[in-house]
Amino acid sequence: MISPEELSSLIGDVYDCAIDVRRWPATLGRLNGYFKSAYAGLMVAQIEPFVPIAYYHSDWDPGRTRQLAEQFVMEITGVREALTGPVGVAIDLLDRLTSSELIEYQASTFYHQWVKPQGLYDSCVMRVAQTRNRTAALHLIFKDDRGVSTPDERALMELLSPHVSRAVLISDLLGESERARLDMVGIIDALAAPVIIADGDARIIHSNVAAKHWLGGSAAMTTLNGRLSVSDGRAKRPMLAALQHLSLGDVTAGAHGVGVPLDGDERPTACYMLPLNNGDARPHWEAGRVALFVAQASHSQPVPETMLEALFGLTPAESRMTKLLQVGESLSTVQDRLGISANTAKFHLRHIFEKTGATSQRQLQKLADDLAPPIAPAARPKLTE
Repeated sequence: MISPEELSSLIGDVYDCAIDVRRWPATLGRLNGYFKSAYAGLMVAQIEPFVPIAYYHSDWDPGRTRQLAEQFVMEITGVREALTGPVGVAIDLLDRLTSSELIEYQASTFYHQWVKPQGLYDSCVMRVAQTRNRTAALHLIFKDDRGVSTPDERALMELLSPHVSRAVLISDLLGESERARLDMVGIIDALAAPVIIADGDARIIHSNVAAKHWLGGSAAMTTLNGRLSVSDGRAKRPMLAALQHLSLGDVTAGAHGVGVPLDGDERPTACYMLPLNNGDARPHWEAGRVALFVAQASHSQPVPETMLEALFGLTPAESRMTKLLQVGESLSTVQDRLGISANTAKFHLRHIFEKTGATSQRQLQKLADDLAPPIAPAARPKLTE
């Protein structure tokens, strides 16, 4: 039915789908051709409550296939059982039905509106993946003149099972990573302080609303053809050199990154640059990205916990402690406020120092003040476009 060369090629296509889910229809189309089925599909669903997340299929009427996935999925005989059954075992659904269940199936809306009008008969279904709250199943739908699957065909499906499973799980992980990146973008956009993500050539990748507003009125830094342009002659060369250096992810920058003073604005201004290539809290940006944080004098608000966690990889407990220390609380007061022992407070403080590079509470307070937003988001005046 399929040669070793074709099988190898098909498995390669499956792994290509892990990186680009848009390839699934063509890959399932190849599978469809080998089995001479009406069409092939792959469903990914949340388990509890049962909610279909994604549905990929070979060439078929898109409208009716969408109707199948959205309207009839819970009515399809054996689907729930197949999606919660053993992984890697191909089964023909009708073979699992008793005589009474078959009669009930043939009286269903699904059978009369989908199966019978299109001359379909049976389906071979195999659960291919299982995580804590995800399940995925591969299925082939056969025409009534095709009959049920053969043992060799089911063996081929089971041979493909681990490869399809890995592809589905990789896609899911990549999707989670992208959602995490978008969450990080949301955090940045919510800050009142100007934050810019750029590459080594000073090309702007992302800037929050505050950064756009600041760039539009700053005499120290502007934009030119989508790139950052440093107006301050003394800061231009060191800043662009540091930006290019940090885009390589150089760990010598430390947790603070590189700070460059900017001249030209009404208030004293500094730009801190931090590479986004290193650290457990920064896997959501492509290589070569640098975060630029614009800090100006007269900060009045504590730095957001999410910023501390994202910048330095602090745990939630460590970021809460840092915020309290930033507003001048003593270590003994902080431990009382957080309800922790003196040893636990010292343990957290040691890790905070290690992660931020600070060597004293005064230095840590200065670092947090430098990163704090100048105006609380709720009090920030509305910016005009």
